[in-house]
Amino acid sequence: MESCVCACAWPTAPTVVALFATGYEEGVDEAPHDVDPMTNGHVVLQRVENNCSLRYFTENEIRQITRGYSILLGKGAFGKVYKGMMDGRCPVAVKRYIHGTRKEEFAKEVIVHSQINHKNVVRLLGCCTEEDALMIVMEFICNGNLNDILHCSNTNGRVPFSLGKRLDIAIEVAEVLWCMHSMYNPVLHGDIKPANILVDENLSPKLSDFGIARLLCANGAQHTNNIIGSIGYVDPAFCMNGILTPKSDVYSFGVVLLEIITRKKAVDGTITLAQRFTEAIEQGKKVMHLFDEDINNTKNMNFLEDIGKLAVKCLRREVEVRPEMVEVATSLRMIRKALEEEEGNLIQHNISAPSNSIPSKNVKPSAQQFGNLKIFKQEEIKLMTKNYSMKFREEFCERLCNGVIGTTHAVIVKQVRTSSESDRMMFLKTMSILSQKYHKNIANVAGFHLGDSISECVYESYCDLSQGNDGHICFCNRNLYDIICSREKLPLHLCLSIAVQCAEGLVHIHSLLAENPDSHSTGLLGNFRSINIFLDKNFVPKVFNSNLSTFLGLSVMQKHTTTVDLPNDQRSKIYYLDGMDVSGQLFNPKSDVYSFGVVLLELITWKTVRYMSSGRVHMLTEDFLDTYRIDHSAAVSFGKKVYDEQGKCFIHEAIAIGVECLQPDVQTRPEMSDVLSRLRTISAAQSIRSKLIMATQTKGCTSQTNKFAHLSHGT
Repeated sequence: MESCVCACAWPTAPTVVALFATGYEEGVDEAPHDVDPMTNGHVVLQRVENNCSLRYFTENEIRQITRGYSILLGKGAFGKVYKGMMDGRCPVAVKRYIHGTRKEEFAKEVIVHSQINHKNVVRLLGCCTEEDALMIVMEFICNGNLNDILHCSNTNGRVPFSLGKRLDIAIEVAEVLWCMHSMYNPVLHGDIKPANILVDENLSPKLSDFGIARLLCANGAQHTNNIIGSIGYVDPAFCMNGILTPKSDVYSFGVVLLEIITRKKAVDGTITLAQRFTEAIEQGKKVMHLFDEDINNTKNMNFLEDIGKLAVKCLRREVEVRPEMVEVATSLRMIRKALEEEEGNLIQHNISAPSNSIPSKNVKPSAQQFGNLKIFKQEEIKLMTKNYSMKFREEFCERLCNGVIGTTHAVIVKQVRTSSESDRMMFLKTMSILSQKYHKNIANVAGFHLGDSISECVYESYCDLSQGNDGHICFCNRNLYDIICSREKLPLHLCLSIAVQCAEGLVHIHSLLAENPDSHSTGLLGNFRSINIFLDKNFVPKVFNSNLSTFLGLSVMQKHTTTVDLPNDQRSKIYYLDGMDVSGQLFNPKSDVYSFGVVLLELITWKTVRYMSSGRVHMLTEDFLDTYRIDHSAAVSFGKKVYDEQGKCFIHEAIAIGVECLQPDVQTRPEMSDVLSRLRTISAAQSIRSKLIMATQTKGCTSQTNKFAHLSHGT
C-alpha cells in the first residue's frame, strides 16, 4: 500500500499548543483564545488577500480539486487535510480549517509560509479565503516523513538508513533553518521535529507545518504568553521566560539530531532523550550504547561522537552559548566530508563546503549534490537548443540561446568557460549554492552541463512557444520593456506589485554576494533593467540575471566578433546606469538601487527609459528629474493620464522612493531592503483601496439591478 503523507505532516508527538493539535495536553499552557473575526482576524486576513504571489481559489474550485473532499489524509482538533489534483495533473494537499472564525491563525500561517522559497521547504501553492472556507493548498509529498523512517517498521523490519544519508538530511534541514533565520525578517519555525520533516522520493527533506511559525522582528526575539511547541522538542528557556529567538529552533534541531543518531524517540515515559543524553555526557559516562545499532560500529564511532557533541551544544540551557544554525550546518558538512574521506570516497558530496580538493575531468557530479537542478548531457543541450541555433540575445560579447525541453518548456542556455580544474570546481560550487537559493521572483537556474572546457547553464524562461508549418519554433518573450511598449497601462496596484516583487528579487540577488564574501565577481550587479524582467501570464515578475551562473568568478563564452548585435538600441544597458558606473567605477549594490529607480519610473509613467515624444527621443530620467526639481507635484503629470486622481497619493510616495534611488551621491541612496519595505506598505494600501472600490462598484450594480427587478415586479 502506498505510504502517503500530506504536506502539512500531521504531528505524531504530543503538541503543546499547536493550531492543528493532536489533542494531547501534557504540560500545556492555555491555548490562545479565538479571535474576533471582525477585528484582528479580519485585519490580518487582508494581508493574505494582498499577497500577489499566491494563487487564490474559490470554495467551488477547492471542491473540484479534492473531488468533494473525498480523500481524507489526516485530521486534528482544528481542521482536516484532503488530497487533491490541481489543474488535472498536480497532486496537492488541502488543509481546511474547521472553524471559520480562526482567521488570524490561518492568516499568520499563510503569511509566514509565503515568505519562504527554498528547495527544502514544502511549497505553498495558494489558499481560499472565503467566509467559513479557510483553506491552504500545498505541495503533496508522498514518501513519508523522518519520523516514519526513524521509528516505524515495515514487514522487513526497520528501514535501512546509512549514517551518510542521515547526515545529508541533517545538513539540508540545518541549512534551510539557517536561511530562514537570516532573512530580513527572520522566520522561526517553532515546531522542528521529525514528523514535520517530510522526505521526497530521493530522501531529500522538506520542512513543513508552519502553523505556529513566527515572523520575528529585526532583532530576532519575540515575547509571548502562549508557550507553543511539542513535548520533548520545545526549548526549556522559552518555557521559562516566553522569549522566542532563533536559538529556540537550534534547541529543537539538537533533539532531532539525537533522534537521527540514536533512533530513539524524543519522549520515552517521563524522561526526554535530550535529558538522558546530555546528563550522560556531563557526567562523563559512555554514550555508545545510545547510538543506533545499525550504524554503531568502529568505523562510525568518532563521527557519531562528534555529532552527539554538536547536538549537546544545541541543547545548552544557556541560550546565548548555543551555536547559530550556520555554525551547526558548517560543522555537519565537515563531519560529512570526513566520513566520505574515511570511506575512501573522493567525490565531494557537498560541494558547497570549503574544500581543497578539485573535481577531475573524469568525475561526474552527483545529482544529490544539486537538489532540484537537472544535470544534462551535452547531447541534451544540443538537442534543446538545436545545436545552439536558436538565439535569445547577443550583447556585450555574450551569447544566450533559446531552448526547449520536451515540447512546451522554454529555457535559456548560457555557455561558461571551464577549461581548468579550478574553473570546474568553481562552477560546481556555484551550482550547489544556487540549488539552495530558489526565489519566486528570479529566473532561477534549472540545470547545467559540466564539460571539459565549456559548460552550460540552463535558466528558467517564460517565453510563449509556437511552431510554424515548417517546424520552426517561435519564442515570444514577455518582458516588462516590451509590455510597456506594446499594450495599455496596467492598473496601479499591479504596477506597484511588480515593483515590490522585483525589489524582493534584487534583495535575494544581493544576499548571494553577502553570503559569499569570497566572491571575486561583481557581475551580479548592474544588470537590472526592464528587458531583464520577465512576466508570467499573471504578471508575476522574474528578474533575469545571466551572471547568476558565474557570480563566484568565471568567464562566459564570448562571441568571436567585435560588433554588438542589439535588436533595439534603446534597450541598451547604459541607460539604466548612473554616470559613476558608466565612467568605469566598480559596480556595487547601490548601482542596482539606481537601476531600480529607473525601472520604478518606467512603471509609474508607463514610459520606457528612452521614448518618443513630439518627434524626438527623450530620456525618461533626465526629463523626469528636471521636472521634479522645479515642482514635485508637477512630476505627477507624467502619470496623470495613466492613473486616476485617487491614486495620486500612492504615486507621490512611489515617486519619492524613485527619486531617492536616483541620487547622484551613492551614499545617500537607500538600501534595497529599505526600498522594499516602503514599497510593500504603499502596495498593500493601494491594493486594499482597489478592493474597496471594486466592492463598492459591485454593490452599486447589485443595488441597481435589484431596483429594476423591483420595478419590473411592481409593473
